[in-house]
Amino acid sequence: MQCAPHPPAARAGARLCTGMFDPFSRQFEALLAQPVGMLLSVLLSAAMVIIILKVAMAPERRAGWVDRITGRNARAIFLLLILAWTGYMFFVTLLPESFHGAMQFVGLIAGFFIFMGFTWAVIGE
Repeated sequence: MQCAPHPPAARAGARLCTGMFDPFSRQFEALLAQPVGMLLSVLLSAAMVIIILKVAMAPERRAGWVDRITGRNARAIFLLLILAWTGYMFFVTLLPESFHGAMQFVGLIAGFFIFMGFTWAVIGE
């Protein structure tokens, strides 16, 4: 194991021993240096685990709105959504170049969900 002067505390004569766990200890020290961020990240992670657990443990049943978007008439609804999406994407091309990136990304995400919903409505009969 080698010991080298620790950069921030080099004036005080402190030495840092680099070993196998040194990168981990630096990350851990950085984590403890920001207790609010650490606490928020732990709480957010716990909330996500609880939400995912509740969803996974829920019995499988369809709500009323799910039946409406997966029924026979849902294909027509998704056809209208696809036409609206096409109009939106055409409108984006008319905007100045600086707006294209974010607006097209939003259109990409929305289009993905619209087409997946259409697929679900067609296959889900």
